[in-house]
Amino acid sequence: MNRILLVFAFFASLSVFAQSELSAAGLNQDWSLINQEEGVNIYVRKESCKVGPLEKPLVYVFYKIENTNSEAKNVYFQAGLKYDQECIGCNGEEESRKAVNVLGNSSIECDNTFAKGELSSLIINPNYPDSRVFESVILLDIKID
Repeated sequence: MNRILLVFAFFASLSVFAQSELSAAGLNQDWSLINQEEGVNIYVRKESCKVGPLEKPLVYVFYKIENTNSEAKNVYFQAGLKYDQECIGCNGEEESRKAVNVLGNSSIECDNTFAKGELSSLIINPNYPDSRVFESVILLDIKID
């Protein structure tokens, strides 16, 4: 019986980890659920945005935080961007930390207006040579209070 519980716990922990990472292939212009806990859903999507005088549009990951609770929640997480050669934000870098307050039964999100720019991460800048290949977006150290 203990072995069965141990195996179940192992697979359940893998499932929880998988919800906090979304591969580049699964990332598109529609909101995709990447994490769900304590009544808070975190979604991500990818969008190309023309920014300033740059010739080619930049590619961003936008985050949407939905609070299904009746009371406000503070949501904190580390946004990691995994490339074939490195993981930006996976080592606790300050610029990759996200912190927002979401009112009860509401959501906040970033879009190409960048009104909530703290809920975005630049993943590709095709205006400069870069040999890295984007692989996935990862949410680390998620805290909800």
